[in-house]
Amino acid sequence: RCACSFFLFLAVTSTASAYRIKRSDLGMPLRWQSAAIPLEVSVGRGGPAEMDASPVELAIRAAISVWNEVLPSPVRLEVVELRGANIGVDSDDGRNVIRWIDEGWDEDYEPDALAITITTYDPSSGLITDSDIMLNSARYQWVADEIVDGCAGAYDLQNVVAHEAGHLLGLAHATGDEEATMYPSSAACETKKRDLGDDDRDGLRFLYEISPEPSPREAPLFGCDVGHHAPSGVSLAVLLMGLACLFAIRLRRRLVLVVVLLALCGPAAMATTIRRL
Repeated sequence: RCACSFFLFLAVTSTASAYRIKRSDLGMPLRWQSAAIPLEVSVGRGGPAEMDASPVELAIRAAISVWNEVLPSPVRLEVVELRGANIGVDSDDGRNVIRWIDEGWDEDYEPDALAITITTYDPSSGLITDSDIMLNSARYQWVADEIVDGCAGAYDLQNVVAHEAGHLLGLAHATGDEEATMYPSSAACETKKRDLGDDDRDGLRFLYEISPEPSPREAPLFGCDVGHHAPSGVSLAVLLMGLACLFAIRLRRRLVLVVVLLALCGPAAMATTIRRL
């Protein structure tokens, strides 16, 4: 029975769709429960020296507003604090930060990434508890003008932040539609991600209107509140559980299954990047 249930689970969770959502190791859609999702933003020092704070702030607010137009009330992204200096990032401090990384990017993140969003969540319910967006100013030039004209190889801040805000809300990459905001790469001077496509809107509606509301007090599966780092696609943890289940039945032992389940008990975080085209 265990083997049949496992493969049925794979069939259900691998159903193709135009949009894609992030899921925990236990298959729960990642989403926020709170009405207001506060964002702290670094707009001045710590970013590209040639960029003024005012256009940066306007670009970030514009990128966020396209998602707020689709989010059902009362869920909202809210910029609650703007700072000139860079804000520290902790993936599990409950503070959602948008900031520049102007040195040491290659040591911590994928070298070719324009930006990265790190999301922390409870895999038993799918509730997001923390999400931080980092922008790569160590390698790339950025522009925050209302209209990008002759940007000389720079990347549009509003374009990229709109994409990363989708990850912050729980959406994964949409690889089948190059016009979608959630398409996983961006060209220099590109602005088409500033406006959401139908797939982007449908994914957001699924997460916040259609999918069942998770409960923060829901009893976690297997007695474990959190899981390990989640890979993309079919969860590695689910695959290991299925294999362990098969071995446990065959060997008439439970030790293998117990070892794999214990591996799920760790901080749950998922990193998603957007790369240059």
